[in-house]
Amino acid sequence: MAHAGMIGPPIAVYPRGTLAVSIEGDMINRELAFDTGASPDISMVKIISRGSYGVYDRANVFLTVGMVDDDFKVLNYRGPGTDLTFLGKAAMTYGGGFKLTVHEISNFLLGGGGQYESFTLVSEKSTSSSPSADAELKWQEFRFFAGAQLKDIPYFVPYGGLYLSMVRGELGFSGSTPAGTDVEESQSVGLFYGGDFKVWNKMVLNAELHLIAESS
Repeated sequence: MAHAGMIGPPIAVYPRGTLAVSIEGDMINRELAFDTGASPDISMVKIISRGSYGVYDRANVFLTVGMVDDDFKVLNYRGPGTDLTFLGKAAMTYGGGFKLTVHEISNFLLGGGGQYESFTLVSEKSTSSSPSADAELKWQEFRFFAGAQLKDIPYFVPYGGLYLSMVRGELGFSGSTPAGTDVEESQSVGLFYGGDFKVWNKMVLNAELHLIAESS
């Protein structure tokens, strides 16, 4: 799992000089790759606040800050008897990114962008080996995306596209054993699909689905 937050519409939706704030909730499941050879499934919950600003009509930037919680289990982390259960304490996550509208064709607006996220999670007594050791997961994720959004639809505006996600993380322990490991994504290319529901005035509800690289 991972997620540098929801992608949202893959275009710049806010006109120049516009400031917008949103609250996002994410539930994510994803397979990771450790350099020990293990490939655990990781489950993540996030609550994020996003502030977006229209630098130009076709260029938006945004910052994100929020809380993240993360759990996973690894059998035989470094051989028999080194099982790992990571139950992370809730921690702060932050990041940012940009979106561009690059072309308009028929009833579609085409665009793309990128985003970054970073956080550090701590888990107490996380290994079944003796002695047990506290663990720390440092996470950085870079995500790039491209896609399209339908235009001129009054109340529901669908969008979708492709994304490339790259995780650069490190799992370490308080004791000398077990040894730590680098953390990367198992699958980097995914699909996303979602829509904006205009419910009242300038209030919008959004739902989004991610497939292949992660389930969220």
